[in-house]
Amino acid sequence: MDLIASAARSMRDAAAAAAPPWLVAAVQRDVAPNADAILWLPAMMAVFFRYGEPPKKPNWFVFGLSLFFFALVAGALAYLFSVMMVHEMYTDRYRHAILSAAPPAPPPPHSRTPVEAAARAAMAAAEASKASAAAAATATPSPASPPEFVAMVPLDLMFGFTRDNATDFYAALGPGGASTYLTYLAVDTIGIVCYAAVHRELLAWLYPAESDPAAFLTARAALLLAGLDIFENAGHAYMATTAASIPRLDPPSISNDDEEDEIDEESETARWRAAYSVVPDSLGTGWYGRVSAANSAKFAVLFAVLGLELSGLVRKLVAYLQQEASEVGVGAAAAQEQKRASDRRKARLATKKRE
Repeated sequence: MDLIASAARSMRDAAAAAAPPWLVAAVQRDVAPNADAILWLPAMMAVFFRYGEPPKKPNWFVFGLSLFFFALVAGALAYLFSVMMVHEMYTDRYRHAILSAAPPAPPPPHSRTPVEAAARAAMAAAEASKASAAAAATATPSPASPPEFVAMVPLDLMFGFTRDNATDFYAALGPGGASTYLTYLAVDTIGIVCYAAVHRELLAWLYPAESDPAAFLTARAALLLAGLDIFENAGHAYMATTAASIPRLDPPSISNDDEEDEIDEESETARWRAAYSVVPDSLGTGWYGRVSAANSAKFAVLFAVLGLELSGLVRKLVAYLQQEASEVGVGAAAAQEQKRASDRRKARLATKKRE
């Protein structure tokens, strides 16, 4: 991956050196900020052109195979979500340890001179000794346990996420959790292809191309849903890559005045949010806005697709009941006709006997 990225950067630098300055400036000003939309729109048009025509009949083999792989993907996503929860719990306990430290943990020794580091270590040892003696004398209760842990919902499952949601999510994950989220997004993209195939074949059965004019739209609804989801995942993957490159925060440094060393939850939360606020900003205003819009549009299209499937199933059920009722009616009418014919035969036989 690094080799590919290095080759891409080399090609970009070579093209920039060969192109005239006005063209480079125009690309940097107009093309680069909108590169995501410039790549996505032609790709979606090509997919619509190739797969947008409604199939004449559903392919049940594709439906079953896609449903099987989607079930496997769902299991993998559940596992990766549990791993992300472990990272969130670790980060939560780490931050709680910083808040409950007395005195706060010193910064790494490499940031001080050897003499200062030794003096600080001696002061910390003396303070720890006094604190332990005071605790033994007064029977001070142990520090409060961490608050109850609540896992955060992944951004791709959150409707209309904001910059604050993205900052809090990646601050809770930490760099290790962000790397796991990258794997989660890669697996989720495979699941997108699977559920798009499931929806497409199901809609092809509910809205046949030969008899239903709505098939023109339903065949493209599943493709649009998958395209929006993949576009959103690309933005989340870029943010997750940025978050994974942020080193885990060390405890804040302490000063000589112990009264100024108190660490409250508000200041510590602000410190973590400031460190991870660069994650949503890494997309830029334009790309971030389009990713957020794609998230909202994805859920709108998903609800529309589910509504189409529900209404199609109701239509199929009503048509089936009507067919059964008509068959029952035809059978009853035939039975009555047979009974009348039998009665007429009996009447003729009785007339002949009397004659």
